[in-house]
Amino acid sequence: MRRVLCMLACLTVLSVPARSQTLEGLSCNIGPLAKTYGGSNWQVYSCSDGKTLVVVAAKGSAAAPFHFIFAPDATGYDLKGEGSGNRKATDAAYKDLSAFSASDVRALIAATKKH
Repeated sequence: MRRVLCMLACLTVLSVPARSQTLEGLSCNIGPLAKTYGGSNWQVYSCSDGKTLVVVAAKGSAAAPFHFIFAPDATGYDLKGEGSGNRKATDAAYKDLSAFSASDVRALIAATKKH
């Protein structure tokens, strides 16, 4: 089974199957949606809280291994990334993702549920 890196809030990195990612007790296995950000391929999953979104570099992507997390906060969403993929690829994806509004994130969450 394909494996990806997923970071927990305590900054511990743990390898888990892509279909059963866990983040702070959340199950993040709704999806995936195949998307392209910054010219690289990504897999988008939503989490069991209905508010958190995880964007994981697809297998073979120059950005792999890397993931981004959109976590809800008081003003909308906080975007964080972690991994050791190609910096140019991850920076380009970050530029695309950082332009997302809270509505954009909620729309992706809804799309993962339809997939």
